[in-house]
Amino acid sequence: MPRTAHQPGLFADVELDAPRARLERGAKFARVALNLPVRTEFTYVVPSALVPGLVPGMRVQVPFSSRREIGVVVDVGSETDVGAAKLREIAKRLDEEPVVDATLLGLTRWIADEYVCSWGEALAAVLPSPLKHGRHARTVRVVRAAPGAAAALGALEHKREQQFRVLRTLLDLDGAIELRELCRKLNVGTSPIETLATNGLALIERIEKDIADLLGGGASRVRPAALTDEQEQVLAPIRAAVDARRGAAFLLH
Repeated sequence: MPRTAHQPGLFADVELDAPRARLERGAKFARVALNLPVRTEFTYVVPSALVPGLVPGMRVQVPFSSRREIGVVVDVGSETDVGAAKLREIAKRLDEEPVVDATLLGLTRWIADEYVCSWGEALAAVLPSPLKHGRHARTVRVVRAAPGAAAALGALEHKREQQFRVLRTLLDLDGAIELRELCRKLNVGTSPIETLATNGLALIERIEKDIADLLGGGASRVRPAALTDEQEQVLAPIRAAVDARRGAAFLLH
């Protein structure tokens, strides 16, 4: 289904109670992807105060029906084929910098086309939860290895396998990582992490993460100088398929 900047009639309640936009000479228009099950984006007038800094990838708050919605700007231009009577103004810009870069915009557009969902739904799937709701931060639990914890690593290896994996990972990271992210990476529950903390081998604290942290992912890790023998064995057939430009499927554990 081809996309258009606006498809009238999809929502009878798009005619809002909010004041109509006043179109000035040289007005700018933004196409906004909303997290709604409708395969179209919606066009809004950009207030003159927001024109200088508004670019694709920023979140905005817009009037929709009788409520406000959070959406992502996917295009800004000087022309629109939407009638003036149907246009409303963007209510608020939520970001000083784009939270979705050009690459991610392109990827989510492909996801929307490939899986027959709206662009807004695809964007909502990749944004951290606080950003979907217009918040700028959230409180999370982070964990790091306690000073001197390396000395206890050997004693855990054959007795407490999960604690050993967790502590080894924390020592490798040499920094803090979100507790939930660590559980996901190692496929463990919170119990071995909390036990390490109880025994003085790990430190758990609550911090507030801002937008930059939320978009930056987990803690960074130094790339090893060489792959292990097992990793080389896994990589070899993948590299061969890529070099031969041959499509193939690989199952990685």
